[in-house]
Amino acid sequence: MMYRLAICLTLIFCSPLSAQSMPVRSGEHDGFTRFTVGISKGASWSIEADDAQARLRVEGIDGRFDLSDAFTRIRRTRVANASQATAGAPLIFDLNCRCQVSSFLSGDSLIVIDFRDSAQADAAWLNLPIRATGGFAFQLPASRVPVSSDDVEPNRNEEAAAISLPLDLMRQPLPSRENENRYNRIQNAAVSAMEQRLIEQITRAESQGLIESQSRAMVSEAERQSEPTIRKVELKNADIPTVRNLAVTTSVDRDLASLAADIATPSETTFCIPTSQVNMQDWATDAPFSAQIGHWRAAIVGEFDRVDLDSVESLVRTYLYFGFGVEAQQALNLAEPPLKNQALYDVIAQILDGRQGTSRNPFSGQQSCDTDAALWAVLSEPARMENINDDAIQRATSRLPPYVRELVGPRLALGFARAGRKDSAEGVLRSVDRIAEASAPELALAHASTAELRGEPDLAKEKRYEIAMGDNEQSPTALIEAINMANRSKEAVPPDLVSLAQAYVTEFRNSEISEPLERALILATALNGDFGTAFEGLDEYASHADRDARDLRIGLLELMSERAADIEFLRQALKETAGVEDDLPETLSNDMAERFLELGFARPAQRLLSGASANPPSRERRILRAKAALAANLPREALVAVLGLSGPDVTELRAEAALQTRNHSQAASLFAESGRSDQAVRSSWLADTTSDEIKPPSEERYRQIFEQIGALSDASGTASEQTPLRRAETLVEQSNSTRDGVRALLDAVSVD
Repeated sequence: MMYRLAICLTLIFCSPLSAQSMPVRSGEHDGFTRFTVGISKGASWSIEADDAQARLRVEGIDGRFDLSDAFTRIRRTRVANASQATAGAPLIFDLNCRCQVSSFLSGDSLIVIDFRDSAQADAAWLNLPIRATGGFAFQLPASRVPVSSDDVEPNRNEEAAAISLPLDLMRQPLPSRENENRYNRIQNAAVSAMEQRLIEQITRAESQGLIESQSRAMVSEAERQSEPTIRKVELKNADIPTVRNLAVTTSVDRDLASLAADIATPSETTFCIPTSQVNMQDWATDAPFSAQIGHWRAAIVGEFDRVDLDSVESLVRTYLYFGFGVEAQQALNLAEPPLKNQALYDVIAQILDGRQGTSRNPFSGQQSCDTDAALWAVLSEPARMENINDDAIQRATSRLPPYVRELVGPRLALGFARAGRKDSAEGVLRSVDRIAEASAPELALAHASTAELRGEPDLAKEKRYEIAMGDNEQSPTALIEAINMANRSKEAVPPDLVSLAQAYVTEFRNSEISEPLERALILATALNGDFGTAFEGLDEYASHADRDARDLRIGLLELMSERAADIEFLRQALKETAGVEDDLPETLSNDMAERFLELGFARPAQRLLSGASANPPSRERRILRAKAALAANLPREALVAVLGLSGPDVTELRAEAALQTRNHSQAASLFAESGRSDQAVRSSWLADTTSDEIKPPSEERYRQIFEQIGALSDASGTASEQTPLRRAETLVEQSNSTRDGVRALLDAVSVD
């Protein structure tokens, strides 16, 4: 009995080093998350990482990592989970970001592992291989942040003493295992010295424009082929480690590469989610829905009441495969810790239910990728339709399960159509038409949008009218698009659509679509000529939609300026433009001012034209200002408005100004120069100008008047040079001639 007790005590208290527990702790820092792992002195370790995981191996120790405090002080934004399969197995970190993983040994027995954000990783100086067992390599981290007490226990917060040794020691063979601890300290000291010298050289080279970090130097293969000026430099027989984060270029090459990177589509620096993570067509089988859901539900909770994460993920994928977004999100709540692709599944579930969530969107910016992620990026960000990969989206759409394709396909096609991408929209519709009913409202609405893009407005109008009057979930959207289409073509809206819009505004008040419906009703009312009611509705709309109310007001004013009757225009324009002259676009102000001038209202026109405009104001606005000044009997202000301008229209304005200042001689010359013969003759008559000072008019009627005036002037001075009797006879003859000339002049001039 005592023998057995001795054996038990020996096993308990004298267990070997290989069965020890290695504590894992963590801390959150600015730009990175740090993990520390306590190991035995002299233990050999290595770490390797890829896009999804980082794996830490400690050689010669058959123990477990203590993960009880691994996530007590940090969030799971960079590292989603840390686990160890069995004793002696590597410690696996599941990454939740595209992070750079760096590590170093602090003291003799503390491994420090940093997970940096991609922005921080881009700033790293070097990314050299990490030390592996059986060989020698070194690493220069982006920045050596001291290990704080928040990351490790107090008794582990110590740094290795620096030893100044020649760099040749770095090339010595590895020492034996019993002296490995001593050589580790030598390595750290030598690397620190070399690191300092290398950083100094790199800093000086970068300041001279000879090198730059890889994040700025990377360009796509297509760009490299299109840049013959950038030469590749090969280092032959260089006995140095391969450095992947640095590129050597001249300052000219740097600028060319920067320009190419700006116009590249897509750039290799964009991280694209691979198709393997969103291949929805492989997430379920052809078995009945109930059988697959029941199977995975039963497998979620296993032994000891533990949740099986693989079964949870399979259940989520099955729900998404059949188009059930809310159910998939409820299943995601069972995953603790979160799944590796939790954010992907969450966004897809929101898309399937037609919701825009507030959670982090991993598909953001993936529109240009050549993977299936481009499809979900467009669906999650429908407003970003520029710089997208149409081919990748077409392929991804055709691979979707029938349930999901029928659900999101029309929505995708409608987004393409609204962005003016006719070919992409029709390609998606062809893929959906093979499995969906053509009468489906959302599908019919997408067909209507593509018909308008093809130049078939009548077909588009007919389809939208039919959907709007059909009393289905797409009727409000179809009604809005029908009214917007009428607004684009400046056509009247059928009365039944206006009545329907009024009913929908009341029915859907305080919903997401309420504001678009109100806007459509205001437009429809204005298109039918009832501008008074339209502006009343606009005032109410502006009380809760300030951002869009200004654009809508400008649209109504443009429509009113073109189509309203004179009385209606004056009534509404005088009221709606008061106090907002500076906010109106110049084109609209010019059009409204011109119509005010046509109706004889100079002061309102001047008020509109005095508002904010381009600096300097355009030629059109300056001419309108001159016209308004002349209409207000301000000739000198009109002359100031056209200073520096030339042209027939400007000459005519100057002539009108001269006429208002009673400078008839100058007015006659300017009218004659501008081709206004009638005004030139009148001004010449008023100025008592001889016929030699202005050119005869080209028109026959005014030419005769001009000649008659000249003849009358010539006949006035001949009688004074004769004898009295002869002079009397001449005056009688001139009197008869003058009477005939005046009669001919009156016949040539029409008198009302």
